[in-house]
Amino acid sequence: MPNYSYHSTSFNGISEPSPDYLFRLVMLGDSLVGKTCIITRFADDRYYDSHVTTIGVDFRIKVIETSNNTRTKLHVWDTAGQERFRTIIQSYYRGADGIVVVFSVTDRPSFENVKFWIEEVRKHSKYNARIILVANKVDEPLEDHKVTTEEINEFSSSVGISTIEASAKENINIDRIFKKMSEELILIEDHKREHDTDNLDENGRNRDDSIESIDLEEDNKKKSRCTC
Repeated sequence: MPNYSYHSTSFNGISEPSPDYLFRLVMLGDSLVGKTCIITRFADDRYYDSHVTTIGVDFRIKVIETSNNTRTKLHVWDTAGQERFRTIIQSYYRGADGIVVVFSVTDRPSFENVKFWIEEVRKHSKYNARIILVANKVDEPLEDHKVTTEEINEFSSSVGISTIEASAKENINIDRIFKKMSEELILIEDHKREHDTDNLDENGRNRDDSIESIDLEEDNKKKSRCTC
């Protein structure tokens, strides 16, 4: 199990080391599927049988240490699942690095609506935003399950998204959700950083910027020679 810890300014005024990575995650899914419970379990290691339904959006911040001993700071945004808030929350997952779509295995309509949430994400979020599907409340008795594991796996394969079965109540795979998401995002970020480094010229400037600068200079020269 990963070693999770908070990193903030200490009481003696000495700041803790900055995280190696910073990612913004957004929780999506129908109302009452357990998004808030998952975040509360992750951030505070607590579970409440009853809670107030999320109105609009809320967020938590936590720094985790992944398996490669890097510190990753996560901004996790909790969103309301009610339809009247959908226009509002679109602005939040547009800038998200990762999206966690949650449904309850005891609520079949919430599973059937997953396709809608994924389409929304692919329509409005970053082109490379990672998506993980979470089947919550797997601790409930099997007779109360309205979605089978086979159905979940088949859907997951059809949309090309990995699925994690979890339970906020029993703390099943909650840490795994955020660790898996973080490690996938780290791979993407490392690839991007490597590409940016390879794209630097001998003066440490971005080659694309240099090209644009040359093109601009040539354009200005042409304009200066214009006698019309």
